[in-house]
Amino acid sequence: MSRIFCLSFDHRSSNSAFRSEEAARWSGAAPDGETFFECLTLFTCNRFELFAVPSREGEKRLRSSSPDGRLLEDSDVVTHLLRLLLGLESLALGEEQIVGQVRRSYGEASENCGPILHYLFQHALSLASTLRSRYHPGRAPSTASLMVNRFEEGRGSGPHRTVVVGCGEIGLETARILKRRGHAVTLVNRTESRGRQAASTLGLSFLPWEDWPDRAAAADAFFLCTASPRPLEGLPPEGFRGTLFDLGGSPQVEFRAGLDLVTLDSIASERDRLLGDYRRSLLRLKQEAGSAAEGLWLQMEKRWSDVYRRLAMGRARNVALDRARKTARRMGWDEKALDEMAWSVVKGVLHPLLEEKGAHAQRAWKLLAREEES
Repeated sequence: MSRIFCLSFDHRSSNSAFRSEEAARWSGAAPDGETFFECLTLFTCNRFELFAVPSREGEKRLRSSSPDGRLLEDSDVVTHLLRLLLGLESLALGEEQIVGQVRRSYGEASENCGPILHYLFQHALSLASTLRSRYHPGRAPSTASLMVNRFEEGRGSGPHRTVVVGCGEIGLETARILKRRGHAVTLVNRTESRGRQAASTLGLSFLPWEDWPDRAAAADAFFLCTASPRPLEGLPPEGFRGTLFDLGGSPQVEFRAGLDLVTLDSIASERDRLLGDYRRSLLRLKQEAGSAAEGLWLQMEKRWSDVYRRLAMGRARNVALDRARKTARRMGWDEKALDEMAWSVVKGVLHPLLEEKGAHAQRAWKLLAREEES
């Protein structure tokens, strides 16, 4: 099997600005036969991932990438993806939103995936669903819930006046949590029709995009949840004395001295305290994830070893029969008998390899199938 790599940047190794830069750097990654044979990128508010089946040149490029990222290979990629889908690699341990984010990224990149990444993602998604239903303790936290917890630690349980900017998945989740906990919530969205519809559905107030900062200056907190690649303008407005909570994948506000700003990076350093005892309830899920990932990797190795063996045997048979037929015509011998004799010789030569298992046998089949350079 061709090697699988994953270049990973998350809340543990980098800040949001750096992850945004890496996402932009690799945004044009596509299978070109020179760098990658297959590839898929995943960019969320807490991580950037590049999954790839690279050429030798692509492998060199990945290895020379930023030291702030983790470069995972082969079985470690399988383990990482399964843990990712279970929320075990997330800032909010055990969170569920990552599954939808991975599904969307996989769907959008389906044309860039070949047999290896298709097999990996389809089976990992299925396994993760089974493991969640059996071993997840429930009541999963989220990045939004950690931010609201942090807000209430500083301000008390309220009720408080809050503004949520952005009506994407994270923004709407943040608004629901704030409302459920008794806070007054106003929604803001760049596309007014979508924002008003969301506000009506959730029973919340709405402010149009053009002048919302000044009209909301008396709020106790702004929760910034847009997908803007650049900081929003006009923040904080004059007279604002509250706290800015930045949940964007890219920084939503420029930091400056005296600004009361809470970012995903600052939440990462407080995660364990904010989660409390919840981490211990995930121990069984972590154990089962490790066993399931090991099993999936073995399936993938066996699947592709069988493919290489069939390719190699087919190639050997074609070469043997071609040589035998040419010899039979030249010497005037019986072509069918010589065909059978040549194929018997080839099978006899390859018989020890047919009985051999493991990495050395797999590489030998790859060489014979011309899938790897000697």
